[in-house]
Amino acid sequence: HECLEIPIIAVQVARLVPAAKSQIWAALHTADDLHRAIYTTASGFLGRLCFSGDPEAFAGEKHDMAKRAVALYAKCAPTIRDGASRLLGSHTDTWSDPQGWQASVRVHPSGKEAVVVFHLFHNADGETEAVLRVPALAGMRVEQFLAEDGVRVRTEEDGLHIPLTGDFQGVVAYLARVG
Repeated sequence: HECLEIPIIAVQVARLVPAAKSQIWAALHTADDLHRAIYTTASGFLGRLCFSGDPEAFAGEKHDMAKRAVALYAKCAPTIRDGASRLLGSHTDTWSDPQGWQASVRVHPSGKEAVVVFHLFHNADGETEAVLRVPALAGMRVEQFLAEDGVRVRTEEDGLHIPLTGDFQGVVAYLARVG
C-alpha cells in the first residue's frame, strides 16, 4: 500500500473483490509532500478508503487534505459501493516503472452520479491535460474534487478535463447529472 504502483494494483484487485469490500490503505508519512499525499489518498477511492502512516504526517496541509478527502469519500461512497467501473488509460504493462495514466470511471446504477479516480504516473510524453471522453459522463458536471491547489477539474462538451501538474498525480472527481 505504500508503493507508487498502488493505483494499478487496486484496480486489478477490483476485478476480484467488490470495491465495497476492498480496503485500500492510504499510508501517509511525514516525509511525503502534499503532491504525494494526494496521489496516495486518491488510490483509496478505488475501494474502501483507509488511512494509516505516521501520526505526525497528519498535520498542517496534509491534515486538511485528509479531512477534505473523508468528506468527499462520504459523498462518493454509494457510487463506489454500488456502481459499475470502466477502466481507461495509457499506462504500460510495467508495474514497477509505471508510465502514462489510468482512470477508473465508476457510475452509480441510477446514472445520476459518477466518481472518477485519475492517476498520472511518469508523464514521459509531457502532456499538460488529460481529457476523458466517456459517454456515461455526458450531461454531468463536477460537483466536488480532490486535487492539488490550482488544479481545476472541469467538464466541457468534449469530456472531463484534468490538468496535469507533474509525475505521480492523483485526482478524484465526484460528478452529478445536470438537471
